[in-house]
Amino acid sequence: MVPTSRTLRNPLELVDVADLVKDVEFKVFSGPANDAKGRVAALRVPGGAQISRKQIDDYGKFIEIYGARGLAYIKVNERAKGIEGITSPVAKFLNADIVEAILARTGAADGDMIFFGADSKKVVADALGALRLKIGKDLQITDEKKMGAAVGG
Repeated sequence: MVPTSRTLRNPLELVDVADLVKDVEFKVFSGPANDAKGRVAALRVPGGAQISRKQIDDYGKFIEIYGARGLAYIKVNERAKGIEGITSPVAKFLNADIVEAILARTGAADGDMIFFGADSKKVVADALGALRLKIGKDLQITDEKKMGAAVGG
């Protein structure tokens, strides 16, 4: 990927995880994962475990503007412990191998938060894209001074 001015300023990225959750019993994930028009993406926030439950709820309300119907998350407490080292309301729907694959694909580390979007491709792109920018600003991850060549962005 060629870095754009936008990605240089905000390092948070959307990572597709549909292939990892297509067979789970949690229809919120498996439905879009098995739909050609659907998408399941993860947004890892380094150090995001500091985000409070109230902030998570507020972020959930924020993404409703973009058509999202909820905000699933995984808080990474101890990465080395896999599923035993996370806190998540969706963990009961995921097995240890799937959690490990999600943690690996997103590059998660202790103290990170992973948010998920699962819906149509447009809703996921719009909702998680807006959330990415909001969290970048809220947690001061976005570096407004950092500029790069505006290649495609």
